Amino acid sequence: MSQPRESLLIRRLLVIIALNALVLIHLLDLPSKVEETPYLALGYVLLISVSLFLMRALISRESTVLFALAAGVGCAVAGAFVLTRTVGLPGATGDIGNWTEPLGLASLIVDVLLILQSGFAMVLCVQPDNVAQVSNERSVQESLR
Repeated sequence: MSQPRESLLIRRLLVIIALNALVLIHLLDLPSKVEETPYLALGYVLLISVSLFLMRALISRESTVLFALAAGVGCAVAGAFVLTRTVGLPGATGDIGNWTEPLGLASLIVDVLLILQSGFAMVLCVQPDNVAQVSNERSVQESLR
């Protein structure tokens, strides 16, 4: 395996781990959201579902689209964190100014990791050596089916 391919595999694993961490963090916070603000709980369920879908897809293959979607998830969650800490959301103003809440900080750190690793992976995906190798691997996999 070439150096860029190994680097891409590591990035892919880090993105999967980060998505898994986001699922865990939001599962831990979900019961309180169901009681406090049900619409945020629905958002958590949507986030968890999308993250699980992306994890499953990234386990079986790599693509710039999947990495872009993963980065988008990280951006959306980080944006929601900043929004809830600055102006709040309807029915959810209790976290305004609460920048040191442990699950929130953990989520923010994971979001940054997810965005960065997804970005690095997208760059690696479009490098000429990787494009040719991924294309050859897909041809071999399809011929084996």
